[in-house]
Amino acid sequence: MTVKQYDQEFNILSLFAPELVGIEDARAERFVRGLRKDLQDFVRVFKPATQAVAVHLVVDLGAHEADALPRTLENGASLG
Repeated sequence: MTVKQYDQEFNILSLFAPELVGIEDARAERFVRGLRKDLQDFVRVFKPATQAVAVHLVVDLGAHEADALPRTLENGASLG
């Protein structure tokens, strides 16, 4: 799953758990937690305040076309 696909799916799933992602910085942190470990480490250095900023960081890294998620999550595990 690419970062763009993950971003879209995260937004859809967020509709079912607004209490977990209602505050933008909490939403950004939950989004980052779903990324591959190496991407998490890179993004966390910049402390993104929003999900959009986190997405832009991964895109700027050039990893947006590669798999964004750990294999275990791509096989159907929950994002939350």
